[in-house]
Amino acid sequence: MLPADGPLEVPVSGEIAWVEPAADGIGYYAWTLPDPALDALLAAAPGLEAPERADIVAMLGLQRRAGVRTLGDLLQRAAPFTADPDPSVATIAVHQVDDLGIVDLMDDPALKESAHAWLRAHLRPALDRVGLEPAAGEPAELGELRTALLYTLADAGDPDVVAYGQRIGLSVPETPELSAELAGFGLWSLARTTATPDQTQQMLLEWADAEADPSRRERLLRAAGQVAGEAALTAAFERAVRPETSMSDTFTLIDGVTTRDDESERDLLLSLAERHHDALVAKAPPVFAPQLARFGGGCSEARLADARAFYGDPARSGPGTEHVLQQVADQVAGCLERIERDAPSVRALVAEPQTAQRQ
Repeated sequence: MLPADGPLEVPVSGEIAWVEPAADGIGYYAWTLPDPALDALLAAAPGLEAPERADIVAMLGLQRRAGVRTLGDLLQRAAPFTADPDPSVATIAVHQVDDLGIVDLMDDPALKESAHAWLRAHLRPALDRVGLEPAAGEPAELGELRTALLYTLADAGDPDVVAYGQRIGLSVPETPELSAELAGFGLWSLARTTATPDQTQQMLLEWADAEADPSRRERLLRAAGQVAGEAALTAAFERAVRPETSMSDTFTLIDGVTTRDDESERDLLLSLAERHHDALVAKAPPVFAPQLARFGGGCSEARLADARAFYGDPARSGPGTEHVLQQVADQVAGCLERIERDAPSVRALVAEPQTAQRQ
């Protein structure tokens, strides 16, 4: 019987080159290694099986979320796996590297641009290998990798990816054969990068109103809620709470507006939720009411305090509200803790000269 936790000592003779704690990548447990042993394992990774390489990358991410490893450390060790020959392994690595998006929550425009440049330098070679556009008959795993790369690179401001996303987004009504993943990316990219947010949002809403297919209509409405800018946020929210807006459309628009990571827009979102509280409660099932407190989430203690005061008021608080507010408080505390812990390592990482990824 192995110990439930703590170090496991295995007697051996001779020199050990490296250790893979989850042979075949099928262990049901989490693991860590001292950094020298981890670096030896990473050096040997090209000779391991794909499930073992995937397990290594997944464990790096788990260690970062547990506070064992800084974000800069995770990025430095996981980024080379974005060049992995197995698309499934590379996709896991891209999702780990995408955690660098936390810089969008830091009040440091210079750091944000440096982080975006780091992402472009490290991920664009992977996209160039798989191709910007899908090829006929390609494996599904390759499409999943491309989608992950497109979202991260568009968010990092890669001009080719942004232009491609806008082109795909504008083509959605005329190309129903687009995959749901590619259509979703195109609409998301168009919503986030448009230079004319008011006109783009109106266009998306008109497309949605003319769309008979429920799933495509849902994608269009969600994109309308994602359009950047405070005016677009306000317009989407106010449409969501209209009495004539169906409950399903309300939830889809709200789902779109809540994907924003701009802290000032999240402040406005809470303000709108408070202003239209009665309309939201009237449109939703009673069990939904406590969940409205989640509008106080994000990375701001001031916004959390505002949400506590508003939703904790006995006139609005009901069964489950205090539980949700505590969950929001834990989320905000975790976000602020990650920023404090990760900011120094991220600054050190993105300040280093950018080098090509290993092939």
